[in-house]
Amino acid sequence: MNILQNRFLRASATTTALLGLLALSAGQAVAQAVAAPTVYNLILKQGGVPLTCARGSFTFDKAALAPGTTSGSASAAEVTIDAGCFNRVINRQNVLWPTEKLTFNGGLTISLKDLVSKQEQPVPSVYGVTGVLTSGNNRIEVSYSPNSGITERVAQVCANTPCNQDSIVAVMTYHAFNTQSVPEPQTLALIALGVAGLGLARWRRQRG
Repeated sequence: MNILQNRFLRASATTTALLGLLALSAGQAVAQAVAAPTVYNLILKQGGVPLTCARGSFTFDKAALAPGTTSGSASAAEVTIDAGCFNRVINRQNVLWPTEKLTFNGGLTISLKDLVSKQEQPVPSVYGVTGVLTSGNNRIEVSYSPNSGITERVAQVCANTPCNQDSIVAVMTYHAFNTQSVPEPQTLALIALGVAGLGLARWRRQRG
């Protein structure tokens, strides 16, 4: 076996080891994402525009649900509303509300619906959120209601209880966004090609 062959085998071994580490890391990432509860951001909007002064999140573990289950309970549900986020009408005058930052906590029920994935197979996806979050006497009522095939997702903010015409401060729409993602096969393939290319370039330098 000549020197050129030795160099080629060393470069190939290096590339194989790197690809093995890549596959192992990807497998661990997938396993962790599937096994661990997922954090979802609650994106709150008014007029279709995301708000920066009102934001929230919750944790939900789809993997812990029995097959065919269509709903489950969230944990660590929280919404923060900054001081002066909304205008509230008091005695026919607009008043900034709240006067200080408020943190709302409570229980949320997550509804699931089978959606078609990129692999053309149905997977359970977060479809709607219902529940009540409170901060002192203030509350946020979160709900969704399918209407003619369109799902309306609403977060209703109330100063005081119950939520009625006199206590409603703001009505928002919400969107639950999964903050944890797993690399897709196409992405992993591109990374693998990059690693292989680095191994080939190293072998060529050694050969030259």
